[in-house]
Amino acid sequence: MKTSPSVPPKYLSIRVDQQAGIPLLEWMVQRFPSRDREYWSRAIEDGRVRVMEPRDVETAKRADKAEALKMSRSCTSMEPVLPGMVIITEVRRETEPEVHGQIRILSQEDGYLVVNKPASWPVHPGGRFYSNTLWYQLKKQYPTLTLMHRLDRETSGCMVVSLTQEATRFWNGLFRGGGLEKDYLVLVEGGRQALTAALGSHRGIIECTGRLYRDESSPIAKKRLFIPESGGSPEGEPCSTLIEPLECGREISLLRARLVTGKTHQIRSTLSSLGLPVVGDKLYGRDPHWYTRWIQRTLTPRDIQEMRTDYQALHSWRMGFRDQLGQSREFIAPVPEHMQELMRNQGISW
Repeated sequence: MKTSPSVPPKYLSIRVDQQAGIPLLEWMVQRFPSRDREYWSRAIEDGRVRVMEPRDVETAKRADKAEALKMSRSCTSMEPVLPGMVIITEVRRETEPEVHGQIRILSQEDGYLVVNKPASWPVHPGGRFYSNTLWYQLKKQYPTLTLMHRLDRETSGCMVVSLTQEATRFWNGLFRGGGLEKDYLVLVEGGRQALTAALGSHRGIIECTGRLYRDESSPIAKKRLFIPESGGSPEGEPCSTLIEPLECGREISLLRARLVTGKTHQIRSTLSSLGLPVVGDKLYGRDPHWYTRWIQRTLTPRDIQEMRTDYQALHSWRMGFRDQLGQSREFIAPVPEHMQELMRNQGISW
């Protein structure tokens, strides 16, 4: 989803590129989980949520803010969202949650940046976040930016930000054509015995291939379920991840995960379904109720102790590719402090 700059600051506009076809109310609930279904139902009914048809988006970008807003229309809760449609919602100003750490530029290249996103920063505006987002902070300095991909709010590490149309075309080609190596470092629950039971070995590279489905057992609409290639039906999204155990601690282990495909929650869902949940993962972690209590701000001291850390231990560590001149390039984001502390406490020295 890409945020459009054509709407005044008191409105937020989001272009639909995922979950198209579902009713607008369901889309809003999934996209903004900090507000409940009743809130969004009232907002749609009151006209505080509007839609812009795909055919009007390019024209709106060239119009002033007031004229762009006039190109949108009111809608109903059951209206399906369409690919390319822009959803416009009024932003109710309230105190944004705090974020921690600084966005750091790892490299500024010809036409693009590679930045290191801290674990607490959302990429795009949404829910209670607007100015405390990667998009908002970088756009102040780089008004022509395009975020080439996204990371979950609690996932840290490498992100690519395009500054020119030429760079956008180049990176789109890499992401779609499989020319980009994306390596993550991840800490999972379980030591050597758990790794061997889940993966068949605690050494070497293991390919985890299967399909992702909506987890029908969960009340959280965005939660996914990974089923290995030998099971499941062909309706799910195909996905593949290369898993390499790096070092085992007393109760947790360090893995490297390389994305072969790039699906939403792919690493987290795959590891959770294999019995190796990411340390600190509120949605896919050991307790299925952590996420709901976190959203409702009712996490208990025991919850926090069992999660081991404030943020999930998943880090976009390395990106490797060949640039426009055919030269091999590599960018690495340093391991964040919350993961380093977990590793020290568990005797992992990698």
